Amino acid sequence: MKMILLINKNIQDYDILYTLFIYMIYELHITIDNDIRFIEKFKKDCLTLNVKPLVIDTETSSCNIQVMTSSCYNNNDYIQEVINLSNSLKSFGYDIKRCKVEIKPNIEKVNDNFIYFESHLRLKIDKNIEECKLVLLKDFCKVMNFHYSKNLFKSDIDYNYQMITYRIDKPCYTSFIEHINIMKDFLTDKNIIFDKIEIEECVLDTNINIDKNWLYEKQ
Repeated sequence: MKMILLINKNIQDYDILYTLFIYMIYELHITIDNDIRFIEKFKKDCLTLNVKPLVIDTETSSCNIQVMTSSCYNNNDYIQEVINLSNSLKSFGYDIKRCKVEIKPNIEKVNDNFIYFESHLRLKIDKNIEECKLVLLKDFCKVMNFHYSKNLFKSDIDYNYQMITYRIDKPCYTSFIEHINIMKDFLTDKNIIFDKIEIEECVLDTNINIDKNWLYEKQ
């Protein structure tokens, strides 16, 4: 949830003053069939729809690639927007595998449509990093139930971008954040750079089983 405070103590004209205006920002993801042979067409179609294309390698033994759109929406009729985007993608010839909607959590209470909390940390791993440090990272991620993935569109000459994801369906924001902070402390202690942290609450997921070989694999 993103709160925009519009109070200005110097403004006396209360006809134009909103005391508090709250925008709920919804992040929408539509996952399609994962035939990456047509990825250039997908990128062009996303440009037409004004959405961002993503190709995520979940780095599992089953080589699970997830091809999806990413976009933001700030009206409460987000379900209709999901339907509209899905229909547009279908008209371009894609099969829809999943529709997913996320919000920024409210620290005081979970959303009525709460499904799970999820966090993505993006690591910038030096290409000359010691192998032993990579082993430590992998082992700690297993202990903490973080799972690897990569955005195949994100690359750098000096760094490997590595995403690690944690998901929990327990509706307790405090314990969720505490878990994330433990990982942050570990990364800081080991001098592993992370330049992005996403904290999300899922309120719609039409195919949670799409992640069963990734986020729900046995450790």
